[in-house]
This record gives sequence, structure tokens and C-alpha cells, in this order.
Amino acid sequence: MDRSDRPTRGVLIPPEEGGPFPERLGPCGWSSEDPGEFQWDIVTRGRAHWLLARDAVATGWLAAAMHGLPHWADSEPVVFFSTHTRRSARSRFGAKFRTPPADLVTVRPDPLFPELRSVDAATAAVQCLSSVMRGKKTW
Repeated sequence: MDRSDRPTRGVLIPPEEGGPFPERLGPCGWSSEDPGEFQWDIVTRGRAHWLLARDAVATGWLAAAMHGLPHWADSEPVVFFSTHTRRSARSRFGAKFRTPPADLVTVRPDPLFPELRSVDAATAAVQCLSSVMRGKKTW
């Protein structure tokens, strides 16, 4: 446990075999081009945060990564929709929670975490493009 990483409070990930710290390799086998300040890819961080908020629905860049986007998402924070009142993290490393729209459509794209719901791929694409158009995401 001393060598395990803690992507969020209460969740430990064991160290990668053969190295002092985990490789920057996402669960789908790709490596982030620009890891930013996060040690773990966004899907791993999203799964860890979801374990503590099982009703939450992945949205934005997390949802895009869950649907297979191999680039650009790993440098973004984890964002969920949740009907329960939760305080969003004050730091960039914690999960952000937003109120879901009334017509929210969800899917379950993660075969390793089949209960983890996400917005559909089209909604995730619109959310990501919107963040680019508003200047919140740049390359």
C-alpha cells in the first residue's frame, strides 16, 4: 500500500509491475500525448471517482474518452452529472459535479465497469466541441 497511488480519497491503485510508478498508459492501451498535471489517464481517474459516487453519469471529456477518444482528454478534469447534491472539488484533481438535464440519455460503454453510465457519444462530442469553442480547451 505504501507504493500504491491514490487517484482520489479512499481509492488506491497498486503500482505497475516492474517500475517505481505507473506508466502513463490508459485502459484502452494508448498513451496521452500531453498528460498535463495528472498522473493517471482520465478514464482511470473517472472510474476511481465513480466508485465513491455510483449514481454519477460521466460527461464531457471523460465520456469522450470512454467512447474511445484516444487524445486530448487526459489533461482535463473529471466531470459527472449527478442528481444528488455534491460539492465539486475545489482542486483540479477532484471530480466536478453538475446537475443533469431533464432529457439525459445514458449508455454504458465501459466493459470493465458496466454499471458506470456515460452520456452518449454524440452528446460528449458536442460538450467537448463546446469547451473548445468557449476557449476552455486549447492545444
